[in-house]
Amino acid sequence: MSTRYEYARSGRDKSVLLVFPEGTFEGLPFEIRLAAPWVGHGVGELSELRPADRWHFYQLGYAILRESQAGDSDAELRSLQAEAAGENAMRRAA
Repeated sequence: MSTRYEYARSGRDKSVLLVFPEGTFEGLPFEIRLAAPWVGHGVGELSELRPADRWHFYQLGYAILRESQAGDSDAELRSLQAEAAGENAMRRAA
């Protein structure tokens, strides 16, 4: 099996990804291909997947994953830190 995978994103829920071996979309079960309007396309290395996701990938021949919202949390944290820094600066100026 290749060390690379392809992925497609759900057209309904952008955080849901279908991950499958490179070049095998047409060989996936019919129900999986029709589970969502899969849009977009990309490739990645299997070593980049979390161990649990790799296990599902190897067991089923594909995996349906939900992307974490870590990027959103990081942006929110930076925003809160910037607000706190601004409030501290105002207190020092007063």
